[in-house]
Amino acid sequence: MRVQVAAICTILASITPIVYAINTQTRYRHVFWDDDNWIITTDKLQAGIYQSRMSLANGYLGINVAAVGPFFEVDLPLKNQPVKNGWPLFGQRQTFATIAGFYDEQGTTSQTNYPWLDQYGGESVISGVPHWSGLVVEAHGAILNASVNPAHIIDFSSTLDVAAGLLGWRFSWTPGGSHEPIHLHYTMFVHKLHVNQAAVELKLTASRDTNVTVYDVLDGDCALRTEFVEKKFEKDSPTIWTAVRPSNVPKAAAYIYSTLRGNECVDWDSRTEATAVIFSDNVSSISQSVDLRLVAGETGAISKYIGAASSDAFSDPRTTARVASISGAEKGFVKLLHTHILEWEHILPRHSVDRYTFPNGSLGKDCNVQELHIAAVSTPFHILQNTVGPNAIAAAGNNTHLNIHSIPVCGLGSDCYGGLIFWDAEVWIAPGLQLSHPDHVQQVINYRVDKFPQAQENMNMAYSSSQNRTGQFSPGGAVYPWTSGRHGNCTGTGPCFDYEYHLMGDIGISFINHLVVTGDEGYFKETLLPIYNAIAYFYGEVLTYNSTSDTYSLLNATDPDEYANNVNNAAFTTALIQKHLNSTNMLNAWAGLPHNDSWAEMVSKMRLPTHEEAGIILEYNGMQGDISVKQADIVLIDDLLHYDNPYSLANLDYYAAKQSPNGPGMTYGAFSIVANGISPSGCSSYTYNLYSTQPYVRNPWFQFSEQLNDDFTSNGGTNPAFPFLTGMGGANRVAIFGSRI
Repeated sequence: MRVQVAAICTILASITPIVYAINTQTRYRHVFWDDDNWIITTDKLQAGIYQSRMSLANGYLGINVAAVGPFFEVDLPLKNQPVKNGWPLFGQRQTFATIAGFYDEQGTTSQTNYPWLDQYGGESVISGVPHWSGLVVEAHGAILNASVNPAHIIDFSSTLDVAAGLLGWRFSWTPGGSHEPIHLHYTMFVHKLHVNQAAVELKLTASRDTNVTVYDVLDGDCALRTEFVEKKFEKDSPTIWTAVRPSNVPKAAAYIYSTLRGNECVDWDSRTEATAVIFSDNVSSISQSVDLRLVAGETGAISKYIGAASSDAFSDPRTTARVASISGAEKGFVKLLHTHILEWEHILPRHSVDRYTFPNGSLGKDCNVQELHIAAVSTPFHILQNTVGPNAIAAAGNNTHLNIHSIPVCGLGSDCYGGLIFWDAEVWIAPGLQLSHPDHVQQVINYRVDKFPQAQENMNMAYSSSQNRTGQFSPGGAVYPWTSGRHGNCTGTGPCFDYEYHLMGDIGISFINHLVVTGDEGYFKETLLPIYNAIAYFYGEVLTYNSTSDTYSLLNATDPDEYANNVNNAAFTTALIQKHLNSTNMLNAWAGLPHNDSWAEMVSKMRLPTHEEAGIILEYNGMQGDISVKQADIVLIDDLLHYDNPYSLANLDYYAAKQSPNGPGMTYGAFSIVANGISPSGCSSYTYNLYSTQPYVRNPWFQFSEQLNDDFTSNGGTNPAFPFLTGMGGANRVAIFGSRI
């Protein structure tokens, strides 16, 4: 029934404005939650601030847009602080658009963990594509774009319809601050079913007859780390397009097409290629303009239909993008939006999320419960935006190239952390959705499968590390790099050796989760178990035997706590290796494969570092009591491994007090899960649950920041990652994994 109502409302939207029912004011004074329709609304414009921008994506195509409208925007300096991204790029904070898998090749990044490794293989970070959503308005010589004077904006309102994956803006604009206001309504979406399509609609209503010019902009300033390929202003169609390739990847290219449609207010004879200096002079930029003759009280409408494709997933990306753009324009905004809404209704129905309402359906007045209720909807939405589901793959002709890209830390609307793939995808972002939406996070598994041949090849890089010992590694093992882009090779930001070896076991955990949830034994045995075994072979050979103590240990490694680098006998990774080796033997027995006696012996001779007097597991040999822990570490032994651990409660209490206040926003979800299982009462679990969301949520769109504090000067000289899907995934795990049995 909701789908039918949504469709009717969508059609009515083309005739008259929708009045949304605002049910609940959130703890943010200018942000409201409509629980009946899953709509977030803000009535405060906060321009030039990255926390106020929203990202839209469909798992293949993603974009971040300005707070005032669907424009390209560069962050405004704040208190004379540089507004930049963090490690490893440290680039300018601005809106970003990209396509999944659109990675470049470059020798190094601004910073790396191990710069001497750059000599052995270059980096690969995400490239941008031209920012494609802009519909810029000119009236009376004034320009409405991201740089518009906020004082010239009246009655501002912006809405995110979570149920429909729809972003909109309504306001009145007084051009130059002295002319009669023009009412504008922008609406945009990135099609969830047809992944090559997106659309933006603009409606304008003036109180007196007015002529305006609308510019359809593809802004090349967003196409970071790319090389220009070609572009064109089509003469026989209201279409423009541009193409770029990732830097130093000559065989790859992405095409962005935009086609205009409008009502009788549009003067199509006025259409021209725009060269105004108000737009970017980047070589990949292109724009077209048309005049609109607004009659007082009548609504002018113009919309743009985007087609986008890259050669990483499509053999003829230019044709794919062109067809997507033209066919979208032929269908029109309402019909295209309707199929988009239907897909989101299928993916995220009301019963698919946790609810914190009373039995009668009402939401209580406790602000903490209200916020958990909102986050239970917004968090899976933000993550699922960055996934490609089975319906979308089928709609693209069963194109399996669409879901072999994992989920970057900040999704497809940001180049935070270089768009690289970390353990975040396996351990934090995906697990909650592996239970509720396993088909939609299959790409996390597929990415590691796709990079498995390179992981096997990476074993030959041992000579670049402290593991350069003749005959230490034999054929059969595989090692994944800490960070991974186009190739999955060992790099300065992503070393394969002497760093976070737990990544391999984390991948193994995601494989087991997949087997348990899907029950697909054939796929596991044929595709995933060989990788699981290869990881076990690597673990068995990276351990060092001490004949004096008759023990095996892991040397020169880093656990999840990255404040403690290159330590010996890192506890979480040691426990993880034990679990992985034991599990491999059990899985092999189940699959009818031989038992490896040497792995069993190693497990029996591995010891976690402990402090018997304090009754805790130490993070590593020699750990001192004055440590500050970056993020959840020892507590993950109980959260992820189900380890036989007599120190669980003491570990939880001790390391909670050691967490850095500047730590990332997924830590306390893990604490909540463990506390719910072992603490004497439920109070601490609830408090940790609140702490996993509230300090990290940013208004207005309930996106997470990486850290509690976004201030550059008091946050270690860096800006946190945003929007931080890792933190959202950590919070999304709590209700599922924290249920006390």
